[in-house]
Amino acid sequence: GVEPGTKLRFAGLGGAALGNAPPGDAYVEIQLAPSSEFKRVGRDIEVELAVSFADAILGGTARAPTLDGQVELKIPAGVTTGSRLRIRGKGWPDRSAGGARGDEIVVVKIATPPAEQIDAELREAVRRWREGHASSETAA
Repeated sequence: GVEPGTKLRFAGLGGAALGNAPPGDAYVEIQLAPSSEFKRVGRDIEVELAVSFADAILGGTARAPTLDGQVELKIPAGVTTGSRLRIRGKGWPDRSAGGARGDEIVVVKIATPPAEQIDAELREAVRRWREGHASSETAA
């Protein structure tokens, strides 16, 4: 991986010189366009991932985007919005560390089902759960 701000020199590939002098050198400075999906934090990469309401409660798996494509990610039961799950070795490569890569940090966002998918059975189950846990929620 090339770091932003790296300057590359291409000897003899610059503009034509005056007279019979050889062409000059061309210099290129590397700039990275911001990604709408990934955020770089040092050697690590952060990405947000929507996790279904059911998988957040029960656990499951989800497809997470990485710089190398999609990978299967285990979602632990009871995960909450803002939880950070680590995928080792899927971050930014570090030339100064022999190409070792940082990690990808997946920031969980719980996706609540749309109203039309919440049937009477689910509504009643959540209502019963809320009644049994009301005191612990208000204490937080």
